[in-house]
Amino acid sequence: MAKAMKGGAVSESAPIYYEEMSKVAGTENDKQSITLIATDDAYNFGDYITLRSRTGHKPQVLTDRGAIISERMAEMMDAKVGDTITVTDSSGIERKVRVDGITEMHIGHFMFMTSSGYKHVFGEQYQSNAYMVRLKEP
Repeated sequence: MAKAMKGGAVSESAPIYYEEMSKVAGTENDKQSITLIATDDAYNFGDYITLRSRTGHKPQVLTDRGAIISERMAEMMDAKVGDTITVTDSSGIERKVRVDGITEMHIGHFMFMTSSGYKHVFGEQYQSNAYMVRLKEP
């Protein structure tokens, strides 16, 4: 897979961990899909996804203890910075995650973490299983 990230249409790529999680919440109290993206390169992660607050566009910094969640996810869960939320991983296990920041993002429910934050919350070694890419052509 790493070979496919070199040359061709891809100008840059970065390995990430990707997992679909869920939470029963919202006005209908139904199962909501949450996308977890974890990185072992928090410094360069901003090259792929901008994490910033809505007010003042302050950068949201990934930490090694919790997650930055999307604004839409925060609204769904009525979560604020400093709160602990519970999500269900793909194995059906409930996980508690501290909200370290809320990023301006209106589509979908997303949770962003560092590899160390992932290990802290899930108790498992981080191992990438996908790539973030920047294409040569927009």
